[in-house]
Amino acid sequence: GTDCGYNVDLATGEMARMFYSTLGNTGYYNTSGGLTGCAGAPNYCLTNTAPFSNLQPNVYWSGTEYAPNTYNAWSFNFVNGVQYENYKTSGFYAWAVRSGDIAPVPVPGAVWLFGGALTLLGAVRRRAMTTLG
Repeated sequence: GTDCGYNVDLATGEMARMFYSTLGNTGYYNTSGGLTGCAGAPNYCLTNTAPFSNLQPNVYWSGTEYAPNTYNAWSFNFVNGVQYENYKTSGFYAWAVRSGDIAPVPVPGAVWLFGGALTLLGAVRRRAMTTLG
């Protein structure tokens, strides 16, 4: 629902959900339209960026086209917590993400693979030295 500043619907914006729910930031305006007071902060309303490094207080593209006008696309402003559409030609930040969970490399399998490769490399080298010598 529209339960955060600017009345952004967290169900329709992944960056809004991260800004408000995950990181716990507040918008420039609250749900009643009143100022929250974050405008004077060094990064404005982006007061918490952990665990991300280099998250800028700026506008980021969402990658979703704005259906009523295909010359525009959705964006999210990490300065004040507002989600809106902008011309696609605007120069904003992009955040490379991968959908879904990324599976970790199983350590035992990786160790066996690495050990097997070293054993094979040693056998090939020993055979080459035997042939030459």
